Amino acid sequence: MRLITKPLSELLIASLIVGPLLSGLSTVSFAEEPSTATNVLQGMTSALNGTNTLLSTIQTSNAQMQSMFGQFTNLNGQQAAVTQGLGALEQTKQELSTALATAQMCVGNAESKKTSKMGRYKNAKITSAASFV
Repeated sequence: MRLITKPLSELLIASLIVGPLLSGLSTVSFAEEPSTATNVLQGMTSALNGTNTLLSTIQTSNAQMQSMFGQFTNLNGQQAAVTQGLGALEQTKQELSTALATAQMCVGNAESKKTSKMGRYKNAKITSAASFV
């Protein structure tokens, strides 16, 4: 008995071509050539096993892609949260900048008043001293 030894890809292609012809095989008598029928059946079995392996690989890949899509969706949600957080930080930065400018203006006003009062006090002493002379 002779086995068919072909690469899996050739057997898959052959199974796609030979598959529709299987209905005709049932009407053919292999009484004269039993080894041919055995070879055909072994080739079809091998092709079926290869198809099952390919299907399993596709299912595994599909599960991995679904997992990656879930991770992407999760990252997309995290990106939205980060973007929202950055907006809040920008608003806080603007508020702090306004508060700093206000504080600097208050300090400037306080120093101006202090200088002004000190100047008046100095002038008052000097004026007083001058009036005693």
